[in-house]
Amino acid sequence: MTMTRRLCRVLPLAVPLLSSGAQDYTHPRVMNLPAPSFRRPDPAPLQGRLPNGLVVYVVEDRTVPLATLSAVVRAGSGDETIPGQIESLTQSLRSGPATLSPGEFQRALAEMTAEFQVSVGPDLTTITLNVPVEDLERALSLFAGLLRQPRVVAAPAAGRASALTDGSMPGAVLLFEELVYRGRPYGGPPPSASDARATLADVEAFHRRYFVPGNVVVAVAGDVSTADVRERLRVALGAWRGSAAPSRGPLPASGIQPSAAGRVIHTYDVDKLQGWLVMGHELPVPPVADEAPLAVMNYIMAGDHLGGRMFIEARDRRGLTNDEIGHPEPRLRGPGTYTIRAAGRPESITQLIDIGLREAERIRTTLVTGEELAIAKGALADGEFAYQFRNGHSTALTLAREWAMYGDHRRSATLPERTRAVTAADVQAMARKYLAPERMHIVLLGPIAAIREATAKGNHPPLEQFGVVRSGR
Repeated sequence: MTMTRRLCRVLPLAVPLLSSGAQDYTHPRVMNLPAPSFRRPDPAPLQGRLPNGLVVYVVEDRTVPLATLSAVVRAGSGDETIPGQIESLTQSLRSGPATLSPGEFQRALAEMTAEFQVSVGPDLTTITLNVPVEDLERALSLFAGLLRQPRVVAAPAAGRASALTDGSMPGAVLLFEELVYRGRPYGGPPPSASDARATLADVEAFHRRYFVPGNVVVAVAGDVSTADVRERLRVALGAWRGSAAPSRGPLPASGIQPSAAGRVIHTYDVDKLQGWLVMGHELPVPPVADEAPLAVMNYIMAGDHLGGRMFIEARDRRGLTNDEIGHPEPRLRGPGTYTIRAAGRPESITQLIDIGLREAERIRTTLVTGEELAIAKGALADGEFAYQFRNGHSTALTLAREWAMYGDHRRSATLPERTRAVTAADVQAMARKYLAPERMHIVLLGPIAAIREATAKGNHPPLEQFGVVRSGR
């Protein structure tokens, strides 16, 4: 049998196989997909309150035999009054309760095969302990000890020097925040070893002020019984006492001032093969009415890793970078930041700056399309919002964080409807209100000489075309 005859016999069988595995290019609008049916869980039956004022959420989730304990504390880097307090408190929480040595605490975690995390943000501190459900009683004891009396230690301070040494996007973000928040409560990079002044007594005072029942929200989820967990929480934390929840007023504005010369590019030279860009400015605390349209605006311009205008232009069409996206990061009590972030080879840097600035200007001056609006609203209202309640742990933690931030659940009750109501005019109004490309500060961390040389060779715009260039070191 010749090769041609063999292929003739095989092809009729292969064609249907290829067809069945081919990609379906049908537009989602004509796929007759079912309408989203997600409804946010009612927080009322999930919430409880101990007599000492501690608010708790318990969510049963029988998917796997695990239990997750979380505590959300209304305290963060914005509450630090003495440099080094937050760093030391974070390290103290990671060292375990005062009743155990650090080694004993680590052995206890290992024996339970527990996952343990402490994260400190500008406004909140979150402690999470995930264990097999049979270890719930032991985990609750450790958890209560951590909240009530952690082993207070002094932490070695990191700081600006490490950001420059390490390079990378986190380093560029730290340098940008240092510019925006220099000398302000929301801080920026942790203090250097010579700046950290907090004593152990200062760390203990911070803990006594903020770690009190009325200032903490506890969330428990997993293969548990609600009634059983509430009784265990009463035993473990019911006797916890402390002063009233501290008052936290507004924080002062950011320290950065608009430059009379317009945009400023702050360059930090590091020996790397690529550069990291952070472009942005301060972001005022948005009122509730602006939250949904601001999120839609950011999604269309630069918010999604696959479909944002900046991503499409910088990666899909030009192949300049893996990502170029926007990060609106509002704070609870003072201005946050709006940043555009990207990274790329030296010859890509000024092109990435150009794309970011042009897209920020375009969304301010022209209306977004109906297609863009529909995709963004669907992704946020039916995707991102629903994802926050994807399982028992995420549901309990989402509700606990919302209560810790606002003391109610009015935002999550209306967010999907507010998102679906956003119009193209609303998007443009948000861009004009919150985006100011003409006065952005741009942090460029990377091989500055190589970036200039590559830009000149490729006939790309020099850095000076986009603003005043200042050496940051």
